[in-house]
Amino acid sequence: MVVVGDEDILQAEGVARVAAQKQRVQRFGFAEGWLDSAVAVTDKAISIDPNLAEAYKALGLAYQMKGWIKKGIEAYGKAVELNPNYFPAVGNTGFSYWFLGRYDDALPWMKKALALNPSFPYNYLGAGVIYASLGKDDEAEEQLVKSLELQPDFSFARLNLALLYLRQGNDQQAANEIRKISTTGSDDVEALTYVAQVLLYLGKYAEARPLIEKAASLSTGDRRPTTPLGFIYWKANQKENAREMFHESLKAQTEALQRGNEGFFAPYAITAVNAIQGNKEEAYKWFRKTIDAGWRDYRLGQRDPLLENLRDDEQFKQMMAEVKAKVDEMRMRVEQQESND
Repeated sequence: MVVVGDEDILQAEGVARVAAQKQRVQRFGFAEGWLDSAVAVTDKAISIDPNLAEAYKALGLAYQMKGWIKKGIEAYGKAVELNPNYFPAVGNTGFSYWFLGRYDDALPWMKKALALNPSFPYNYLGAGVIYASLGKDDEAEEQLVKSLELQPDFSFARLNLALLYLRQGNDQQAANEIRKISTTGSDDVEALTYVAQVLLYLGKYAEARPLIEKAASLSTGDRRPTTPLGFIYWKANQKENAREMFHESLKAQTEALQRGNEGFFAPYAITAVNAIQGNKEEAYKWFRKTIDAGWRDYRLGQRDPLLENLRDDEQFKQMMAEVKAKVDEMRMRVEQQESND
């Protein structure tokens, strides 16, 4: 047993908070080095006090942001072991299973987080995202609306509500939601990118362009939205600029995979880069890797403009049917579990 004094505990808690502050990569697009720093700082916190759940949660989030999702789950598990009622670690575990495409495993964790803290908007967001991914749209809308009731300016919840409407084909409702999000003067890379993504789905390429360009100017590495920006340039017949973006995207995403990133975002981006340029054999190779990494959003995938060159292919349709079957199986398991509760 490690015995620590009050000063050690305060130091460990302070270090853990610094680590959490360093995890600004997701929202503001800071360089990968911020995440390495976050891991180092949380390791220091744990060395000071190995019984500090907050430090393990911070470490799990740093791992998750680096794409080391399974290591993140392990760190969150340690946090929950130390403090079973620590809802941030519980909720983050749910998000991590979602990233792996294991929605039936993700939902119980998010429900537990909701039970532990029913006033935290992110818990409703998480439940809404998981329900939407399972195709349980009524439940998804209910959870996302609840999140916005608790925090009306919660742009990520509103963006996910817009994505839900896109999956349903309710484009006007999706457009109405993103109009409520102010991107004027915003430095929030995530919000800029997601609003632009919705605009791309709606075919509003000219409106999406300045948002994507701004997001690209604010971010680095694999978080820089070079793939959708390249698509916009490609559609505008600025092929040289597009190819420059595609080259940068392939380089950044390949490096992310080499660093051990387990998420589906990198292979999906590589799929899109090849699909846009008509390199179908390479696109399908990477689309298989995308599915294997946990991508399950077949409803958006079927209408993603970045994949439009694949849409009429029998191979694409078969792969979409395969993914749909995986989601249907998970939804059945969830419904069975809910009926037993």
